[in-house]
Amino acid sequence: MILSEYQIKERIKTLRNAKGIKQADFAKIVNVSQGAYSNLEGGNTELTLDKVNRIAEALDVNVEYLLFGNDEKIQTDTEKESVIKELEKEVQSIKKDFISVINSVLENYLEVILQGFVFRQQMPDLVPMLEDPNKWENIIESFNEDKMAISIHKIKKDFKNNQIGTEHEFLITSLFYPLSSIDIGFYIKEGYIKNIIIINAFKYFEEKILPQYSKF
Repeated sequence: MILSEYQIKERIKTLRNAKGIKQADFAKIVNVSQGAYSNLEGGNTELTLDKVNRIAEALDVNVEYLLFGNDEKIQTDTEKESVIKELEKEVQSIKKDFISVINSVLENYLEVILQGFVFRQQMPDLVPMLEDPNKWENIIESFNEDKMAISIHKIKKDFKNNQIGTEHEFLITSLFYPLSSIDIGFYIKEGYIKNIIIINAFKYFEEKILPQYSKF
């Protein structure tokens, strides 16, 4: 059964005194003026649910404890730890989803960049062809999908074995500069990104490519 307003206010006063908090200081904690809080404890101000929520939080007790007077409703350290653990689980879940998205973006983007890189290698006369619509069909005729697949496989193998050379710098620059808003290096160092191709490519990017740009 809910306590009377007088009983609730007396309970608040008892809990505040038990914590050794003066009225003036407690008024600041619950974001009301000292006069307003003094009137509240003195029974001259109506106790709203919003005020009960703020006071309960400031006193480290559940709202139910103030309203119903059930001693079992006191917010113990164990209950606090339980809430914190639930929040941590929620944060970890969000973090896991975020890392999953980053990995997916990087791996899919790597495939796109690789295809574009190999396509440019296979079709050195691509720009002149594109400028002349009559030659567009030559692109399709000249392009060899099997040859592209073999080239991509070879590049991936080189990257896995950390055998990356200057001939791949354009590819690596294309891969990482558009994604500079994501701190890829941090996620690699933290062990969230496990794709060895991306790890070795980023290592080369950090050690070989970035220093070239820092000179300007």
